[in-house]
Amino acid sequence: MKKILSLLMAFVFMQTQTWALSGGPFQNSSSAVNIVGTYAGVMIGNLSVGGGASLGGAGLGIFTIGLPAGGIGTGIFALFSGGQAVGGDVVGLGDPESLTIRGVMRGVVSARSVNSTTVGALVSSVTSVGVQFEAQIQGGRGPSSGVRLVGTAATTVTFDDFTGPVTTTSSDFTLTGYKQSGDSTLATSTTLPPDL
Repeated sequence: MKKILSLLMAFVFMQTQTWALSGGPFQNSSSAVNIVGTYAGVMIGNLSVGGGASLGGAGLGIFTIGLPAGGIGTGIFALFSGGQAVGGDVVGLGDPESLTIRGVMRGVVSARSVNSTTVGALVSSVTSVGVQFEAQIQGGRGPSSGVRLVGTAATTVTFDDFTGPVTTTSSDFTLTGYKQSGDSTLATSTTLPPDL
């Protein structure tokens, strides 16, 4: 009986040694973070040195993007800035080697007013937004740690009310967010309200 028990103990020690050769938190690769999934975050506008909030400055944006295992990630965003609200689409690519997400956001909203001399509504102003963003994927290596996004976004807001020159304002945003789910299809299942 002692011989069988000693053989079983030797077998257990040999097995634990072979398990130690492979595996571990990094699995012999540069990263253990799986970038596929749905991410959400906020963009907080950086005020200029004067502290003046103008169209495109001191704004707040929210976004969601789903990164599939292959192809382009898609999602939606909404930006609130200078009394304007613009929503639109997000497209981006995730790089599993550098753990970054790079992409663009684009949205257009038209304000309409009713003219009593004609039937229907006329477009009284158009606001369009273009955003370039880059975010670093951080964390996710421990069993209880979450995957976070930290990055920047450069925003250009164009406003045209058809009464004077077109106003274009550029501003920088700080981007923060997190991974909501391992399912990349959740970002496109949400729709924006019709007035954005």
